[in-house]
Amino acid sequence: MLGAEVFGGKRLVEQAQEAAPRLGARTLSVKVGADFDRSNSWQLGWSQLYNRRQAVQEDHGDEEGAHAVHQQHGARFSGHRMSLVDLTWKWAPDGDGRHRQVRLGVEAAQINGVAGADEPGARHSAQAIALVWRWHSQWELGARLDALRVRVAHEGELERAKLRERSLMLAYKPSHLQTLRLQYASQGQAQGFDKPVRRALQIQYVLGFGAHPAHAY
Repeated sequence: MLGAEVFGGKRLVEQAQEAAPRLGARTLSVKVGADFDRSNSWQLGWSQLYNRRQAVQEDHGDEEGAHAVHQQHGARFSGHRMSLVDLTWKWAPDGDGRHRQVRLGVEAAQINGVAGADEPGARHSAQAIALVWRWHSQWELGARLDALRVRVAHEGELERAKLRERSLMLAYKPSHLQTLRLQYASQGQAQGFDKPVRRALQIQYVLGFGAHPAHAY
């Protein structure tokens, strides 16, 4: 599958020094995949977003108290070019993924042309690996590990920062359009982030409308 999009519009923020180009952003994506055999399959995806518009970066160096932090809504990490790669392997006995399957996914993202960076090689990057086990048509158990390395705006400069997050989830799916999910997450190995979330427990209910994604990879 091959896809492309082009977007236009006005200037995103008043702080942008240059006039916004007429075609501000464009995307290109490619997906390929195949079956190893009746029970094993794979899919590889690549996409790129090229953004010519300038977004304001939040700088927490001059804020007054925690209230100011929560009032900011600008882009925290942005750049002119973002590339993403994802690879998924799926095992489903005899091709019956509805009742039993194992999915292993790996993702990587990189942003070049970091906004506000004087260093040409400055970039943001993130990686993730996830494993999901479906042992029943309505039940799934999964684990995910995320790693983030970015440049954080602080007192007019971009400083290096990193963060890791681990999460576990249990999902109940009574139908194709409903999901009840219990998720636990913890963040660690934080550098440049003042208050990482040590422990978080979430209960999510997702209700979909329209065509159901039963046959999505």
